[in-house]
Amino acid sequence: MKRFALFPMKRFALFPMKRFALFAALGAIAAFAACSNGNESDTGCSKTTAASPVLLYPAPNSTGITPALQFVGVYNVGGAGGYVQLDPGGGEPILTGAPFTRASPGPLPSPAASAPAGSIIQTSLVPSGEFISGATYVVTFVPNAQLPCGPQQVKAEIGQFTIAQ
Repeated sequence: MKRFALFPMKRFALFPMKRFALFAALGAIAAFAACSNGNESDTGCSKTTAASPVLLYPAPNSTGITPALQFVGVYNVGGAGGYVQLDPGGGEPILTGAPFTRASPGPLPSPAASAPAGSIIQTSLVPSGEFISGATYVVTFVPNAQLPCGPQQVKAEIGQFTIAQ
C-alpha cells in the first residue's frame, strides 16, 4: 500500500529552503493579520481617538442655572461636529438638535469655565421651556458620523449642571 503525504519528504529533503520559505510566508501572513488592531480604516489611513469636548457654559457642576437657558457652550468639538444631550436623570432627555456649527457670539455668561487661549468656543441652541426646576442635567456629547480618517470623537459625558428652583 502506497502512503500519501501532503508534503512528501523526498521532495522537500532535496530543497529544505522550499519548506522554510513556505512556513516563513505563512508566518508573515499570520503576523500581518494579527497586527490589524482596528486603528486603520479600509483606506489604510490612521484613526485615533480625539480628546473629548469640554463643557464651558454652564460651567461643570454649577448650580442655580436659569430655566431660561438658551445655549450650551463647549470647545474641542472636532471636525465632524456633533450635538449634546441633556439628561435630567428621570425625565425625558433634551437633545439640542442644533449641531455645534457656530462660534460663540461673544463672552460666555456666568457661570462659565475658561477655555485655553486660542480655543474656538462653539455653542448649540437649547429648546427653551423644557427644563425641570431643581433638576441636575448630565451633559453628553454625541458626535456626528465620523470621517474615515484622522481623530475620532466618541460619545462622552462632559459635565453636569443644576437648574434653579
